[in-house]
Amino acid sequence: MKPYEIALIGAGQLGSRHLQGLAKITQDCRITVVEPSSEAMARTKARYAECPANPKIQKIDFVSGIDLLPSALDFVIVATSSMVRRKIVEDLLVHSRVKYLLLEKFLFPRIQDYAAVDELLKRHNVQTFVNCPRRLFAYYRRVAELLAGQKFLSIRVSGSNWGLGCNAIHFLDIITYLVNSADFTLENHLEPVVLDSKRPGYVEFAGSICGRFSGGTKFEIASYVAGKAPILIELQAESANVIISESSGKMMYADEAHQWQWQEEEIQVLYQSGLSGIVADEFLTKGTSQLVPFDWSAKCHVKLLQLFLDHQRTIKPKEDKELCPIT
Repeated sequence: MKPYEIALIGAGQLGSRHLQGLAKITQDCRITVVEPSSEAMARTKARYAECPANPKIQKIDFVSGIDLLPSALDFVIVATSSMVRRKIVEDLLVHSRVKYLLLEKFLFPRIQDYAAVDELLKRHNVQTFVNCPRRLFAYYRRVAELLAGQKFLSIRVSGSNWGLGCNAIHFLDIITYLVNSADFTLENHLEPVVLDSKRPGYVEFAGSICGRFSGGTKFEIASYVAGKAPILIELQAESANVIISESSGKMMYADEAHQWQWQEEEIQVLYQSGLSGIVADEFLTKGTSQLVPFDWSAKCHVKLLQLFLDHQRTIKPKEDKELCPIT
């Protein structure tokens, strides 16, 4: 059987972790890594060299441009920053026929990018998903089982300085997964500032984003400017409560049937270096993924991006009104 052709576009900090994950793949394959920065490429090669040899990877090439990719690809990860992602996808689909595509978040910094890329993906018949990996974490699936059939009353995510602009989509995605709906509205309770991101050229936000689903579930996602509080996820359902502390590796659960006595479970947070091979195997053997499909994620991204854009316009009215550089 011919080996699968896999590509990783973008070998920065996150991309290098994707490659470490792909190093654990169980299907016969060839991998091509695209990264124009020699410094980033050197770091990625070094991190890949740390991984145990995998005979399933028949060949790995490190190249500087999309034009050096194979003309047909079974699975592609685009792990670039958001500012260039639309152009990368456009160039990729001009050059190569792609079967399965995984895009990093935050997807795009302009509202108009979403419809344009959606049309392009449909025209080229590319099955596309977005890398919000908490859907793969066993403890969130455990929560879904524990609270199956119950209505969520409220969900709250809170902590200090964890990068609301960059990372809110992760929690918004897992909230929509648990509620099983992307039909929600958002309210802006952000701090009246636009912060510099740790990534040059990008911005960050702090404060709270509140929302409500059409079924009544309320939620809040908050990142406080002050303090060093780790992220805490609190879920309240009709007859059960769940508290998740990913930083301490603990989940607590209490329900009416057990007189609201708290039960504690250990949880394991998975990192990208342990996930990408699993995701690739799932695509290649099952033709789908447990990750969020592009159309569902795009709806969530657009609502969140519109809130950030509106906020940015009030704080920095002279900035590009169509661009919110989060990644």
